[in-house]
Amino acid sequence: MAPSPPPVLLSDAEYRRFFRSPAIGMLRLRSDGRIVGANPFLCGRLQYSQLEVNGKLLAELGGLPGSDAEQPVLRALLQRGYLRSADLPLIRKDGASLYFEFRRLGSLADQTELIECHFQSFELSPQGLITRLPAPDNTEPPLQPLDFEGVANREIELTRSQGRPLSLLSIMIDRPDRTSDPRSATVSLPLDEFARACTSVLRTSDSVGQLDEAMFQILLPGTPARGALRTAERLRSAFAAMAIPTAHGQFRSITVSIGAVTTRTGLTSYLSLRSRADAKRDDARSCGGNRIVAGRGG
Repeated sequence: MAPSPPPVLLSDAEYRRFFRSPAIGMLRLRSDGRIVGANPFLCGRLQYSQLEVNGKLLAELGGLPGSDAEQPVLRALLQRGYLRSADLPLIRKDGASLYFEFRRLGSLADQTELIECHFQSFELSPQGLITRLPAPDNTEPPLQPLDFEGVANREIELTRSQGRPLSLLSIMIDRPDRTSDPRSATVSLPLDEFARACTSVLRTSDSVGQLDEAMFQILLPGTPARGALRTAERLRSAFAAMAIPTAHGQFRSITVSIGAVTTRTGLTSYLSLRSRADAKRDDARSCGGNRIVAGRGG
């Protein structure tokens, strides 16, 4: 296993700002994995009070018994700096499983660790299906543009404070005639086909947003420009290899135009980053589609 990344010592002000996040779960863990703090967002998702969460082991929230099960989970989180959602689904109070991507943000002065728990608003299953997880009150769809924007701005803040790169892909499905008008009507792609392509290429730490039936965006944390181009090319190839049935019983291929932008400084906003990615995507469509155009994201 890779060595532990150098610890980032968080100030009290940084800790308070992170912990108050209205859209990201936060945990404070002791070195033995015991929880000493959980923010309201996480407690609300899990339907526990803060008093009920405090004192538990991280693995216990995932339904794993005792401290023996805690050690591999905690070791992976602290040494790799992250834990995939499939490694430890958390169990809500009513028994439902929720999926979070865990990332170690840094250490506090009392030697506890601050862990980010990024709620996966949908899962890309091995079968290639998009499963939307219910909101806590089951009254509204969990995947909204505002949610994606909040996650993106959170990642931009981490890029600004930690200096790790962040890339954004803007994807549009091409028309069969690949018209040069980037704003013309498009064709739709079945969600299960889209999910199958994403499952074969993306990491669980990557975030996917659907803007409409033919436009998508993908956030790639910790990914420099070269890695974003590799991911974009793998996605383009995966889409091109598909055979989509038509209403007339025939099959046709799907091509996509992709704009890719990267920021290494975080001196930008989500809306600015998306505008740059969309412009590069439109450049790709104007050049005939089925290609990738990259640029800087600030």
